[in-house]
Amino acid sequence: MMLGIILGGWFFKENMFNLLIFLVFLSILTAILTTKMITETLILNTRLGKNNMNSKNVFKSYKAIIGDYRFILFTLGGIMLMSIEFQRDNYIAVRLTQDFSPISLVSNNISLSIDGFRMLSILTVVNMLFIILFTSVVSKYVNQFREKKMYIGFLLFTIGYAVCSISNNLIILLTATVILSIGELLYVPIRQSILSEIIDENKRGAYMALNSLVIQFGKFVASSCLLVSPYLNKFMMGSIVLIFGLLSILFTLIAIRKKWRDIRHRNLNAM
Repeated sequence: MMLGIILGGWFFKENMFNLLIFLVFLSILTAILTTKMITETLILNTRLGKNNMNSKNVFKSYKAIIGDYRFILFTLGGIMLMSIEFQRDNYIAVRLTQDFSPISLVSNNISLSIDGFRMLSILTVVNMLFIILFTSVVSKYVNQFREKKMYIGFLLFTIGYAVCSISNNLIILLTATVILSIGELLYVPIRQSILSEIIDENKRGAYMALNSLVIQFGKFVASSCLLVSPYLNKFMMGSIVLIFGLLSILFTLIAIRKKWRDIRHRNLNAM
């Protein structure tokens, strides 16, 4: 992914046609490899699948999940986070290509021009490098006071993207990307762990299927922000990112507190 981002950011403007031809070739190659070299090994029990996966049972499963308000609130918090993250592919990408003034770097008679396309590519690569290099390191230190660290991660993630929505300064953009990357490293493993705790084990498949919609709704909200961005200035868009971040904290906080209250109530009844 990182290699693709670098190639895309560097060659999109001057060599878009060649880049698209290369992508078509890779798509055909991927299709050939998938159809010729990958085979299904799972043996399904047709009768069992028929009984369990009829539309009535599926509807009942989702109806029960929709009634689980703590999970719905937790999911809404996730949607807000994804709405922030996808700003990079929507509003921030468009703003940088339009507003970022090209920078020429010269070293040992080698000149390198960084425009908005390439700047976006650099920021994405910096984010991915942080995730690749430091995920295992950070994961060792998130168990203690994990909820507090998760909310700190939310804040850092939000502030970083809000700054990227406003600034055109190379150093500030790189610093903001480092900040949001640290926030992402903090909140992602903790949030995934809490997600596994708040779902009903007997309906894990349905819960996870509904949770997968977080990404799609996040893309929809981020795309909607891009539609309204021509009518707002960059500071307003940065404020919207901050609001999304605060909502993610609020929804998640209420969901987790409700979960712990339910557990305590259940334990008291058992006693």
